[in-house]
Amino acid sequence: MSTPPAPPAALPATPSLYPTRAGACRARFAAWRARTARDDGGFGLAELVVVCALVGVLVAIGGALMHRVNGQQHEAQERVEVTTGIDDASGQLLRDVNDAISIRQATAQSLTLAVVRDGSCNIRAYTADSTAQTLTVVTTFYEGAACSGASEDREQVLLQRYTAPATFTYWGESDEIPIPAPVEDVRNITRVQWGLAAAPYADRTAPDVTLMSSAFFDGRGESSGSGTPELQAKRPLLTVTTVVPGRDAPTITWTDPSPTLTAGWVVTRAREPEGSKPGTFLAIAWPAKSTLNFTDTSLQPGERASFVIYAILTDGSSGPSSNSVDTGLRPPPVTGVTATGQATSIKVDWAASSGATGYDVYRDGFLIANVGAVTSYTDALTFGHSHDYVLVPTNRWEQQLTTGTESGRVPLGDAITKAYTGGVRLASAVTAAAGAFTAPAAPTITATPNADWTNTVTRTYAPWVGTGPTSKAGARDRGWETQVATLTGAFTDLWAEATAASQTQSARPAGATTRYQARTCNAVGCGPYSTPVSALQRPPAPGSCTTAGASTRGMQVTVNPAVMESAATGYRVAGGIGTPVGGAAQSGTVFNIDQLTHSSLHTFTASTQNGSPAGGGWSDTTACQGTTAVLGVAITGVSSTTRSVSASMSVTNGNASSLTLEGVRTDQNVGSASWDPLADGSDFTVTARNTDGWNNVLDQRAISTQVLAAPSAPTCTVTVVDADAPGSITVSGGDQVRLGSGGGVLSSPHTYGSLDAGTFVGYARRVTSDGYNSANSAWDGCPTVTISDPYPTPWGERAGCPAIGVPIYSTSPRSWQVRRASATLCQLRWVVTDAGETYEFPPGTVVGTGTYTIGSGASVYTRTSGDTALAMGPTVA
Repeated sequence: MSTPPAPPAALPATPSLYPTRAGACRARFAAWRARTARDDGGFGLAELVVVCALVGVLVAIGGALMHRVNGQQHEAQERVEVTTGIDDASGQLLRDVNDAISIRQATAQSLTLAVVRDGSCNIRAYTADSTAQTLTVVTTFYEGAACSGASEDREQVLLQRYTAPATFTYWGESDEIPIPAPVEDVRNITRVQWGLAAAPYADRTAPDVTLMSSAFFDGRGESSGSGTPELQAKRPLLTVTTVVPGRDAPTITWTDPSPTLTAGWVVTRAREPEGSKPGTFLAIAWPAKSTLNFTDTSLQPGERASFVIYAILTDGSSGPSSNSVDTGLRPPPVTGVTATGQATSIKVDWAASSGATGYDVYRDGFLIANVGAVTSYTDALTFGHSHDYVLVPTNRWEQQLTTGTESGRVPLGDAITKAYTGGVRLASAVTAAAGAFTAPAAPTITATPNADWTNTVTRTYAPWVGTGPTSKAGARDRGWETQVATLTGAFTDLWAEATAASQTQSARPAGATTRYQARTCNAVGCGPYSTPVSALQRPPAPGSCTTAGASTRGMQVTVNPAVMESAATGYRVAGGIGTPVGGAAQSGTVFNIDQLTHSSLHTFTASTQNGSPAGGGWSDTTACQGTTAVLGVAITGVSSTTRSVSASMSVTNGNASSLTLEGVRTDQNVGSASWDPLADGSDFTVTARNTDGWNNVLDQRAISTQVLAAPSAPTCTVTVVDADAPGSITVSGGDQVRLGSGGGVLSSPHTYGSLDAGTFVGYARRVTSDGYNSANSAWDGCPTVTISDPYPTPWGERAGCPAIGVPIYSTSPRSWQVRRASATLCQLRWVVTDAGETYEFPPGTVVGTGTYTIGSGASVYTRTSGDTALAMGPTVA
């Protein structure tokens, strides 16, 4: 805390201001008392008006401060309360010293006065208690002016958080050397000076509110009077009215409680970097009387300032000092930020910023730490981090701008771009030096065995956390180192640091497992090794394979694996003639191979499998051989007749055989077979077959049935049975006959009836047979015969047609006539006679016709033409 200045030289003794005990000031004071001639011992009306006005001004100022200072309402209220309390305490002291009739006790921290007001004695005992941090006054009231007899005590606490180490100073004849306290002879005291000080805030440290004043003591008792000029200047009230405290140049504003005595002002300031030892108050400005504010444009970022002002009075003396106020500016941006990568952390160093009491550390643009007044910070991380850092210096003014309180800190996680009351924070520059990375995180590796007994190891660098540099003194992923181990052995170095993404190790043992681990390195160091990975090589070829149990179609193959580090997971067999099955991969070593060609030498290759991805995990092959049994069949004999074929066969091995006459019939599993009946003189193929269910063998022979001989031709004869149509004839001769060249073949002899009129020729032949086949002679033709047609008969010749039931007379106008049209049909017509002749119907005109079917049983002829209105005529007789 800076100690504010007292009026220059603590009221120095100069002839113009303090000549002697009967000096000018004392004389003016005595003259004022004489003019007022007061005897009531209290304040006059004018004094009360001045006091009320002063209180009003102070309240108005306090209200204005509370309104204008955003976020400092409570603190402003505390400061106003302390300021008002100091003013009130100083006023009471001023009045009591002026009105005292005697000083009873005078020490550095206590003052006891006897004051007579309104005819009553009051003993006023002021005490500053450094332990309790209070300034109190105890008033003992007496009924009379003698300051004796019955009394009553009353204690009043004037100030809390009181801090002045020596409140009272006493002066006598010398105006340059005070009387040492405690004062032994209080009668030597002619002036009492007091310096009051109290902390403005209850919850944080700030420069004290102070006031220094004094009053002459003459022992004459109370002063009185009204309407007289002020004789002593009052203390001005000073406040900070900066627009945005901490960001803008400080502005202070004060009141002038004694305008009639003020000739001008002196602004004093104690400045120092925030957090440093308090500086010395020096005058920096001398505003005119009418100026009640001042803006300090010379205060530098990071500096704290305490201001005290006092008036230059019209008589050339200095008025009482104002209260002290403090303010300041946030620090300037940090410079010289460097980040140094370490294995699992990054150390950030910087140059101290003037006036900084702490620093906020930002990583990749976000706040990660609030630190104190240090110049380095180690960011504890893990492998694989790369970050850029910026710093913001802080002090209570910066904290007020960002959090609203002087003790608050910006919460972690806030972005550097966030705007606060003071705008965007003053961060250090983003530079390459302010970025760094740790050692890399473990890479991801794969180990791939190849079919040529090599292993290829491939690395993938781990992703980095953060947005920091990719290169600083080299790439952050500079290269990788690899170690190797057997299945159960310890890891040893294999490849030194390399940049290629893949490397290959050759000459890997068959069936062996090789383990690998790798780590990534950069200028900071190497990271941790990766999780080990394994590469299993494919197994060695089987030691041998053997065959046994051959049949016509299969045999057993046994694989005998070689000794190897890891167990085999499977075996397979390939090869053999035919379409072999049964050699597919399996877990067992014995294979039953089927669908082989019989009677053949077969070569097989055997392989062993393990879990290696190289070549599917299959080893090279080992060969073995075996021969399948013979499958045979043979036709041992064939014979034939005109209607049958017979054959016999023999077989070797197999499980099913057959004899087939192709196109006729197959007999299964027989030694011989006959096929009957068959067409004579026909060609056939006999096939003998044998099978084992997969292989098939056969033997074939061609054979023909014997030819059946044809007989000689007979002599054909024909007999006419009825020569008129429908007539009939009989044909005979040999075994079969037919009528005409396309007629059906019938047994001989045969009579053909219902023949229409025409010429007919018959044929005859002989037939021979073996019971199934037959042979015919040539056809022999009979003599030609003729059948005549007798119809139709002339009209009137019925020839068996039914007669009409009513005779026809010559005198009738119509005449019925009948004739036989065919063997089955009779015709009837109605003819006009001479008797019925007309112009329209001359004689012989047919006016109606009809028919009758012989054998139909009809009772009348059926009309076929003529007028239907006319009667058909008589019925059939």
